[in-house]
Amino acid sequence: MPALPRFHPVPIRPIPIRQILLTLAVCATLGACASQHPDDASPQATEARTASMDGALRLAHAAMAGGDLGGAMKLYVAAVERFPEAREPRLGLADAYVAGGDLERGKIVLNETLKVFPDDRDTLIRLGRIALRQRAFAEANHAYNLVLATTPADSQALNGKAVSLDLQGRHAEAAEVYRTILAKHPENSSVRSNLGLSLILAGEPRKAINVLIELATMASAPPEAKYNLAMAYGLLGRNEAARTLLEPALRRDAVADNLAFYQLLTVAQFGTEPAK
Repeated sequence: MPALPRFHPVPIRPIPIRQILLTLAVCATLGACASQHPDDASPQATEARTASMDGALRLAHAAMAGGDLGGAMKLYVAAVERFPEAREPRLGLADAYVAGGDLERGKIVLNETLKVFPDDRDTLIRLGRIALRQRAFAEANHAYNLVLATTPADSQALNGKAVSLDLQGRHAEAAEVYRTILAKHPENSSVRSNLGLSLILAGEPRKAINVLIELATMASAPPEAKYNLAMAYGLLGRNEAARTLLEPALRRDAVADNLAFYQLLTVAQFGTEPAK
């Protein structure tokens, strides 16, 4: 399953949807007009404008990274208004809404962005992720398929489709997609971790261990890799191995809770005996 970004929710005052739509609609018109006159600006002016936008985005990114989502949203909206021809401020605004848990506003911004930048790959990938979080699998697949129509080997779009299959309980199909990605990108640790979890959910913890055991020791491995490996060990009744993986990252009571959860999964998947 995917390691989606997690953010600590903070109190924010959302910008009204009507204001967002008006801003984006006006900027779409301005952006279209600007694109019809590419020679209006000298190379020096264009370079200065790009530098100015980069500076504005750095401030917005810093505000979001610091947890000031309300401030970040205002900065992104200002950047959209100032640089209507640019895609990045729009994506930043959508990311800020998603970070605050407001998936619907994020989706509105992204759909409006597609009107200005049709079939934009990064916009579609973000829409797919939102759809997965909303368990809107048809929407997610539509977004990922649009990306794959132009770039059939796009690993993020393929991974998104595999995650969608996993969330629907179609683990064998999901594993096949993960392996397709890994055949071309064996270094992709997130996809390898996803494959391991997919195998666990399919009731194949031994195969999951084979996939995860080397990955979990790598410094670049996502944290989920160790948790997934611990779950595989727990399903096989190897509690000490699972405990060794969990103890560096979790409190003692949380480790005990995880081990108890693995036992419940063992009973649910394999009956009263650990998986063989």
